[in-house]
Amino acid sequence: MSRKTGSTHSYHRENLRRDLLEAGFSYVCEHGHDTLSVRTLASIVGVSSGAPYHHFADRRALLLALACDGYDRLSGVGADNLRAISDPLERLRAISRHFLLFAHQYPRLFDLMYESELTRPQLDPLIKEAQLRGFALLKEAMAEVVPDIPEKDFATRILSVWSALFGFAMIRNKEIIKPYEMSQDIADSVVEYIIGIAASVR
Repeated sequence: MSRKTGSTHSYHRENLRRDLLEAGFSYVCEHGHDTLSVRTLASIVGVSSGAPYHHFADRRALLLALACDGYDRLSGVGADNLRAISDPLERLRAISRHFLLFAHQYPRLFDLMYESELTRPQLDPLIKEAQLRGFALLKEAMAEVVPDIPEKDFATRILSVWSALFGFAMIRNKEIIKPYEMSQDIADSVVEYIIGIAASVR
């Protein structure tokens, strides 16, 4: 039987990757991603400094995996519950509130997902794919709310909703606009307002 030495633990490979992602998620949520390194993460999990490289080629690969894990969290169990809402308009509102709540609960993770070196100067292909999956959920709901409208009109509405949601999330997280209190009530009101405009028949 193998013996564990010091603070370094033996892990099955599949468990180690999951443990690294969980530890990375906690670190990013508390400290942000700027100071996270592969060595730091190895120390947190309690494995040798070289162990994470079996799963992540370098720091960028680690950050990319954490960002993709963030998108999975955003569109995971919550998305299944959202799809179960039968009324399209209420589903659209719920999807919008879900996005704003996630951004507010995990602001540092949100930065990694949307405002990090993974998105500049060009969007990483894996990040783009993950973002499009989330956008598809919003788009599907909007298509049911305003069916049979011209494609250009639909594009204007869905992009207006997305721009308003993303913009509000960034404004609230970075506390850009004062003196308004960016409470959950305000967030819900923003959702009601923008969805009301986008869903109107004109």
